[in-house]
Amino acid sequence: MADTAGVHAAAWKLTMDDLLRRRARRRGDRFRPFDLRDDYLEFFDGRGWRDGVQAFLASRAVRLSPEDAGAGHGPDLTALGERAEYYVRDHVGVFGITAARSSVRLLRDLHEAGLRVAAVSAQCGARSVVAAAGVARWVDLVVDGRDSDRLAWEKGDSGRVLRAEAVRRSGVPPQRAAAVECALEDVAAASADGFGRVIGVDWTRRSAAAFHTCGADVVVSDLAELGAGDFV
Repeated sequence: MADTAGVHAAAWKLTMDDLLRRRARRRGDRFRPFDLRDDYLEFFDGRGWRDGVQAFLASRAVRLSPEDAGAGHGPDLTALGERAEYYVRDHVGVFGITAARSSVRLLRDLHEAGLRVAAVSAQCGARSVVAAAGVARWVDLVVDGRDSDRLAWEKGDSGRVLRAEAVRRSGVPPQRAAAVECALEDVAAASADGFGRVIGVDWTRRSAAAFHTCGADVVVSDLAELGAGDFV
């Protein structure tokens, strides 16, 4: 829908650097900052934000304690998620965000065809992104990482829970819903969960066969290749 990886990476860097800097100062250790590219790709990209935070903190041998509470947020995972979401909202509020032209066309086509659209993201701040991108009029509901806080889910399973919540709110069973995914594991999960149509987006143009093997009914390299007819 929109390229938000850079925004989320920057938000997590600000959040984690604040935590790590204060810990280093308090303990007399060397401050080792969050790497905008490597740490985000390894721990946060394509996974639930809570899983990402836990994995990143474990990689730095960090166990949160009351002393880690900073200005405006506490020392627990929820507080860190709220801080990152604040940075996302602040960024899109100041700089905005541009939806991909192909996404806008597809969302408009789906809306005009009378199909309900849910935007699902494992990261926080998706509602702010949808609003800032100017596509809220074509999106019926948003389910994101903040919703996972109140839903029962096992580690590594937030994507499946969020998709299930999206179809529940839409009032349709998975068998009558379509899932659009760009990660092989998410394609496999959507297929296993019985979604009636699973569409894989292979941005690299190298993995079409792998997407089909994982259960994709349709594989495209760009959303511009899709129309409302591909969802029914």
